[in-house]
Amino acid sequence: PALCSFVKRLLTSLGKGGDAVEVRTLDSFALRNLSLLKIDVEGFEQQVLKGAAATIARERPAIAVEIEGGLDLDTAPRQRQRRGWATLAMLDALGYVVRRVGVHDYLALPRRGGLALAYRRVLPARAKPFLSEAGRWRANGVETTGRPGALLFGPYSYLPPGSYLVHWRGRVDKAGALTFDVVSHKGKRSYAKRLLRAKPGEEGRLFTLAFTLEQEVADVELRVVVSSEVRLRIQSAELCKLSEARLVAGKPRGGPGGA
Repeated sequence: PALCSFVKRLLTSLGKGGDAVEVRTLDSFALRNLSLLKIDVEGFEQQVLKGAAATIARERPAIAVEIEGGLDLDTAPRQRQRRGWATLAMLDALGYVVRRVGVHDYLALPRRGGLALAYRRVLPARAKPFLSEAGRWRANGVETTGRPGALLFGPYSYLPPGSYLVHWRGRVDKAGALTFDVVSHKGKRSYAKRLLRAKPGEEGRLFTLAFTLEQEVADVELRVVVSSEVRLRIQSAELCKLSEARLVAGKPRGGPGGA
């Protein structure tokens, strides 16, 4: 009972009182030889980045950041999703490509030529975040079963306006027709679609689909639809957002290589 009473008093006192402390920007420290910047500030990421803009521009450190105090961009409330994407846009404007490396952890690295990407995320072909009606789940992806239909669909993600690429990776064992597309609103709105005939022996990056969202969309769905004759395995989809900071007349600066 005494311990419980102590813990109760401790918990009820959290966030109350305290002492005034000095708040300074990172730029005010004039840091040099900075190779890594770790940001974990429970929703104040944009303020930290604003106060570190000169340091970041001069030192170009890798930036490890937890966004919105543990935000999952796929499932968070809409307002927090918008703030999370606004933080990603700020990193883009600072010249960084951001990779999602955990549920709510991101690694930003300086952009170095090539295709002007702002954000990259690899989505493994698994039961989460995807679904399948014509496939069979394997340890390293989903494979066809001879049934026609949607081999893969999902993950119904929120995405802000912008230009995107989806790279599908896998292996083709038998030729056949298949369709890659990007839709929302249960397929009622289509943003890109490509029908093709897969060739046996193809492996690695099977196809890249480009699409543009003119406004935010709450339930973006990436789909692979197969015919009965094709035999293939899809391993992952890599979703990339093109850099708004480096887009010119709708086309990215730089060559066709990666960032």
